[in-house]
Amino acid sequence: MKDIKVNEYSARPKWIAGFMLLVSIWFAAGCSSGDFSRGQAVTAISEAANYKQPSVTSIDIGSLADSNARAWQISKEDTAEAAAVRAREDLKKKQPHLIIAEQLGYIVLHFEDPVLNAAEMSTGQPSDLYAKNLGVWNFKERAELTDAGRALWKDAGLNVNELALPLAVRGTPEITGIVDEDKITKKVEFTHRWKPNKLGQSLDPNSAAFNELPEDLKQILKNPKFNLFGTITRTVNFTEVRRGVAYFRKYDDGWRMQNLTLV
Repeated sequence: MKDIKVNEYSARPKWIAGFMLLVSIWFAAGCSSGDFSRGQAVTAISEAANYKQPSVTSIDIGSLADSNARAWQISKEDTAEAAAVRAREDLKKKQPHLIIAEQLGYIVLHFEDPVLNAAEMSTGQPSDLYAKNLGVWNFKERAELTDAGRALWKDAGLNVNELALPLAVRGTPEITGIVDEDKITKKVEFTHRWKPNKLGQSLDPNSAAFNELPEDLKQILKNPKFNLFGTITRTVNFTEVRRGVAYFRKYDDGWRMQNLTLV
């Protein structure tokens, strides 16, 4: 009887196919927990309403906190139009983010209802103005969105809010772990970063856009603001890695997210 020799080349494809099958099974097991995958978690978290809503990274332009921007009267012939130019400088010190938003073309600032008050004893008024009995112009400022400002909302896939400007939306979450709480409940831990637009970058000292600002605006932003409500930080930090937790529950038709907490 002749010996039967196995063809090495014909046997190799079967061995490779078997190996690849084991690799695919191992990879699927490592990337999912039962019938629940990390990809499912990323999609569900990204589409959650409170994940997409950038309410904590928007600035209010509807009800300005510091009303009545002021400008000292420089002569008896001083006009409201001329004083409004100086009132803009006063507003810069109080709310620099509005000046930046206007410079970037996202809003237009209006100084309305000018009132010229008699000279009054208040901190910061030059002493020589008292003798001349000059007064102080007071304005009510109003911010109006431009088409570019509305585009910030549309580009983020959100409805336009005429009373605010968005700074950032959350980027894609990165799953760091999935834990089985019980047979039908999973805890998903993840990290995320904010994805700032041009305006948001301008308020972040870590960005190149911030360094492009005029030096006086950069210094104002870096200095915290103090009022009756405490200390207010004028800058933001979008480089910080943030964390979150989501809980999913298994139903007859699949997994549904029950709760999402963002830190």
